Amino acid sequence: STLDRSSAASDVYKRQTLEVTANLLTHYKSKVQLLKEEKARILNLVNSLETQNKTLQTEVTQSKQQLSSIKVKANTLKETNVNLKKRNETLNQHIIKASQMQITMLDAKAVKRVGKNKVVTTDKAKRTNKLLVEFVIPKNDLITKGKKDIYIQIVNPNNNVVSKKDEAKFGKQSLIYSKKLDVNFNNKDLAVSTFIDADKDEPFKQGVYFVNVFNKENRLASTSILLD
Repeated sequence: STLDRSSAASDVYKRQTLEVTANLLTHYKSKVQLLKEEKARILNLVNSLETQNKTLQTEVTQSKQQLSSIKVKANTLKETNVNLKKRNETLNQHIIKASQMQITMLDAKAVKRVGKNKVVTTDKAKRTNKLLVEFVIPKNDLITKGKKDIYIQIVNPNNNVVSKKDEAKFGKQSLIYSKKLDVNFNNKDLAVSTFIDADKDEPFKQGVYFVNVFNKENRLASTSILLD
């Protein structure tokens, strides 16, 4: 009958509708599951990136600290190097100074010869015909042994060199001297004494005489004599 056919058609439609709905539910459940899995994967990736980011931040902080420490050490080493350079320069200066000839006990006297081998000291200009210069070259292991040039320069009250012998040149420097001595230094205390004669045309006169002792261009010591 018509009613039965209508009822049967309705049942078929319901079954089809249910089948479509079930298929859709299955499909959406599958999609939801995929979305959940994708979400979980993304969350895991985010967590991994956060962990890596924290690790990188820690490494950056450590690197900054290490760099700061390196800079401090570098500055310390730089300061130490500067101080060592200064100390080395000072030490070199001391060595250079110590390796230069020195003299001690420089003394100068006005004398008058009264015999072939006898002189007497005086402080009177009119009685003086020589100046006696004495000094000691002390032992020094930094000085090479051998002959050394010693120059004695005596300057009178008129600022003229007494008994001018010659002029020695040392590069751009020159020295007018009264007497040159060739001493043989054997790294032992060496006592040196010598006489300086007055100029024939200019005898000793009243005033202060300055006595300078040189080794090459280096002035080793100075003293003075007052003649009345």
